[in-house]
Amino acid sequence: MEAPAKWSSGHAGAALTRRLGSDLGLVLLLLILAAGIHLWLAQHTVVMSRDGIGFVTYAWQLGHQPWAQAMRQNAQHPFYPLAIAAASWPVRHLSAGSPMEAMVLSAQLVSGLCGVLLVVPMLFLGKMLFRRSVGFWAALLFQCFPIGARATADALSEGLFLLLVACALLAAVHAVRRSSWPLFALCGLLSGLAYLTRPEGAVVAAAAGVVVLGCQLAPAWRQPWRLALACTLGLCVGAALVAAPYVAVTGRLTGKETARESVGLALTSPAQSSSTTYDGKHLLAVSNLAVFLEWGSQHRPSGLEGFGLNMWCLATELDRGFHHVAWVFVLLGLWWFRAGVDRAGWVVLIVCVLQIIALCGLVFVVGYLADRHVLILVLCGLFWAVAAVEALPGRLRQAWQTRLTAFKLPRIFTSSVASVLVLLMLALSGLPKTLQPLHPQRAGHRIAGQWLAKHARQGDMVEDPYSWAQYYSGWDFGLAPGRSAGDADWNHYIVVEKSSNPHIRLSLIKDDIVQRGTVVFRCPLRPDKHAQDEVEIRTINFTRTAVKPPAMRNIP
Repeated sequence: MEAPAKWSSGHAGAALTRRLGSDLGLVLLLLILAAGIHLWLAQHTVVMSRDGIGFVTYAWQLGHQPWAQAMRQNAQHPFYPLAIAAASWPVRHLSAGSPMEAMVLSAQLVSGLCGVLLVVPMLFLGKMLFRRSVGFWAALLFQCFPIGARATADALSEGLFLLLVACALLAAVHAVRRSSWPLFALCGLLSGLAYLTRPEGAVVAAAAGVVVLGCQLAPAWRQPWRLALACTLGLCVGAALVAAPYVAVTGRLTGKETARESVGLALTSPAQSSSTTYDGKHLLAVSNLAVFLEWGSQHRPSGLEGFGLNMWCLATELDRGFHHVAWVFVLLGLWWFRAGVDRAGWVVLIVCVLQIIALCGLVFVVGYLADRHVLILVLCGLFWAVAAVEALPGRLRQAWQTRLTAFKLPRIFTSSVASVLVLLMLALSGLPKTLQPLHPQRAGHRIAGQWLAKHARQGDMVEDPYSWAQYYSGWDFGLAPGRSAGDADWNHYIVVEKSSNPHIRLSLIKDDIVQRGTVVFRCPLRPDKHAQDEVEIRTINFTRTAVKPPAMRNIP
């Protein structure tokens, strides 16, 4: 009787080896494809996103100021800037470029690497929820769809954030199915790290806690209260271990309290800011990289019309996130597989519900929503979308045979080849938009920054509500040229963008200040295209009298 047992054990081991080999093969293929997309985008980045400038500056501050001070004066959460600061140490020593270029490269390296590694937890999460093929295609679609790929290739926190969210979800799925308190602690830890990256990272831990306690109400899923409380405690302790120090240092749950400041255009400047008078009459404000613009709810109509516009805004961003088509399959998947959702599936669905609630609060209170805000919903929804596409041929075959038995569909529509073709077409349809250069419409601001680097001197003032020119001038990295002895002329530089799609940030500069300035530099926003859109620099010359004009912020 021993021989069959040994054969069975060996057979099971061989099957496990084959499954691991298949998983590793798919992971390697996904990594190669994702790395190719991200390398292409990194090589075709004209300028980084404006929000990326805030992250890079935050990272620079962490390397030159006490961490507690830097965290208190910045609204963003610190984990991504900490990752940039860590990556910048070797990059700055190995790179021959300027400090600005090295910091941009460090930010894109962190974000891009995390964006590539995101395929690993997505593959195994899809395998846990449905099957291996669902995880593979969901990971591939996320990499090919424009919003996900471009956000994780830019100098933004989304790459690191989504990687931590996906890992936390994977840990939560395993923890719920095994009722393991150590896995719940791991889920809390990863969710806490996601919270340190973006505040909505806490939704994974919250969803896992809701499922643990909610299962106690369902007789089929109920477990001993001692185990349920142990799992909940492990979840809370894991999250608190990494989140509590940030809360203790800053004295707040998050610095991004948009609802508190959502009246008009709120100018929140946690970093140093100062002002002085020009000829005793005009107030001159010095803008810096930590300026955050918030849309007030009064910028949308109130009542039923405002409600409709807000919901349309949310629906539009979801449509873009799913590349205009995939959301249809998400709805089909949620309907077709509604009866088979287990405890692990409910964790993912509750994460989506909590995120939708947060987005509704954002769009209704603040009146603003970016495409990046829906990426958690896209990541989770793609599993149900792919499962629906794979089930579609069978559903069509069953419906056709039931209602129209006299006719037969072509075999291609009722075989698994059809689902593969649909998924492949979805992936390929996103690549033309995905592989376009990043932010080419802002190239003029970089050229303006290079002009400022040559002409601005220490003690001058620069008012740049867009942040690009000021960043690429290198002033915040201590690269401003010195002033010659006896030089009494000072300059107030103002960066102005003239575009057919005017940027709302220009309203932060007083009109009379702009009009009094003399144009000293002008260039097109996109040098590769002949258009009327341009960026210009204006200057107001003045002589230091009673009050010394404030210098642009220098970081030693």
